[in-house]
Amino acid sequence: MKIAGKQKFLSQIAALPAAMRTEIQKALVVSAEETNDLQQRFVPVDKGDLKRSIGYVLGDEVPEGAGISTAPAKGSTDLTVTMFAGNATTIVTNKRGVEFQNAVLQEFGTKKMSANPFFFPGFRIGKKRAKPRLARAVSAGAKKAFRK
Repeated sequence: MKIAGKQKFLSQIAALPAAMRTEIQKALVVSAEETNDLQQRFVPVDKGDLKRSIGYVLGDEVPEGAGISTAPAKGSTDLTVTMFAGNATTIVTNKRGVEFQNAVLQEFGTKKMSANPFFFPGFRIGKKRAKPRLARAVSAGAKKAFRK
């Protein structure tokens, strides 16, 4: 029995993962940039070092010296975005000479300093906005694969 359009359908199914992957990556980058912008708006600004240290990387590698980061996702690392705050410029030293990451101190506070959360509130808001964007990206990727 011969099926009309079988080869075209099989090629569309083969193209589906690649088309969806590119659309999802675009949506992840847009969501990460939007979330970083929110986090930078929430950060307490003294000299601006902490604000400039907020960023993201595609994959699950956290940059050296990052104080706070999102947990790396399990699965495909090219569809993973790791967000972070803090670097070598945001390390502070107390009177006894002990070094601390300012990003952690600001986010969670200390016994003598109240918390000024900026990272996880921005992350939670960004996550809520990213979910529908990713759903649209999956649909768009599927439509692109089946238009061919």
